[in-house]
Amino acid sequence: MDLAFNIIRKCNKSCEYCYLDMNGESLSLDEIKKVVSELENVRKVTITGGEPLIHPQIFDIINFLNKKTDGINLLTNGIELTDENTTKLENYDIELFITYNTSNEILLKNMKTANKKGIPINIHHVLTEDSLEHLEEICSDLDFAKKILFLYPTDMGDGKVKMYGPGKWNSILDRAIPISEKHINTFYEPAFVKSDELDGVEICPSGKDIFIDSDGKSYPCCLLTDTMDGKSELKPVHANPKDCPFISKYEAEDGYERICPLLISDVSRKTLSFPSRLDDSYD
Repeated sequence: MDLAFNIIRKCNKSCEYCYLDMNGESLSLDEIKKVVSELENVRKVTITGGEPLIHPQIFDIINFLNKKTDGINLLTNGIELTDENTTKLENYDIELFITYNTSNEILLKNMKTANKKGIPINIHHVLTEDSLEHLEEICSDLDFAKKILFLYPTDMGDGKVKMYGPGKWNSILDRAIPISEKHINTFYEPAFVKSDELDGVEICPSGKDIFIDSDGKSYPCCLLTDTMDGKSELKPVHANPKDCPFISKYEAEDGYERICPLLISDVSRKTLSFPSRLDDSYD
């Protein structure tokens, strides 16, 4: 079983595709210790936010989780990857998943510094028609990274993000993947599956792992913390795909059905997996 924590609802960026209410709420180290003490067989743990690296207890949290689990995935925007912080991070069994949507010299320098210190770097990239125009440069800059995950741009109702139908999205992927694969191992959100190929496809992977939000309660996944009530018991929570705004709110077209954006596909093997489990088939 994997475990994930949203440790803080505060961020030092304001991304247009962010779906969370940044209310400043956070989990303390004591609360995290309590959760872990009540669970058995925790494999990997994911730390997310907000921006985890601005949590005042972040390195105490990482130090504790490093001793209690098989590895840590830290999701960050990379702004706080200073020399001081990366020097601390290199002491742990940790991988970074860094949002990198446009070329940024400062962020690139931060990532390269962390990579030179032996910290594996993975990239989250929200793929759009606009970013496709600069993808060669972006991926060339990132040839040191372990993998890149192309994320589907999802609008949460305020009209800030342009979404694509399955035909357009697949067309963008078809153009993007040959570019990225020249430089870096590539994974992507399929976002849709053909209706006549639904058999055996898991459109919602909730109920397998535990996600703890900043309020200390369990939710089906990080996407649903602001759309449903949390559970006080520490066990995986199932969600009904019909109630998930990421699946049900947007009608698919052209013979496709929407699937959970947390399901990532491997370009070479065409398998679907949680991001935290992408490396399993390569171990």
